[in-house]
Amino acid sequence: MLKPISLILVSLIGIAVVVVAIQNPPEDDSVQYRFSGTITKITDGDTLDFRIMNGPNITIRLSLVDTPEREQSGYEEASNFAATVCPAGSDAVFLQDSWQQVDKYGRSLGLVYCNDMMLNEMLLSSGHAEIFKIYCNESEFGSHDWAVKYGCS
Repeated sequence: MLKPISLILVSLIGIAVVVVAIQNPPEDDSVQYRFSGTITKITDGDTLDFRIMNGPNITIRLSLVDTPEREQSGYEEASNFAATVCPAGSDAVFLQDSWQQVDKYGRSLGLVYCNDMMLNEMLLSSGHAEIFKIYCNESEFGSHDWAVKYGCS
């Protein structure tokens, strides 16, 4: 009588381990660069301020996208588009580029997700940005489908 109960118990433990493993897949190396927080300011189309949850404020430069600078045609439109997709006060997730964590100005580089959209890709698909080709091979995101679609190879 003890053997059937033991077999059932071992089977249930095995099933529980499988279920937990499926629900909690192993994290890849880049997960250490994932931050939840809040958008605090849109500076322009490809730069924003972000408050990490229970952490500091940082300035983010979106990886692989290039929007018009001040005094260039399209600057206001790109800035307004970014502010519409990710308005100040929005909850967001920042994935920092593990290959190129900061730019020469000290801004953190990476992807920003808010309102279930990746801002980097939304700027490209809307025509408010161009892919920043010179960084395609320097960014961990350069080989991602969205980056390849807009010009990284």
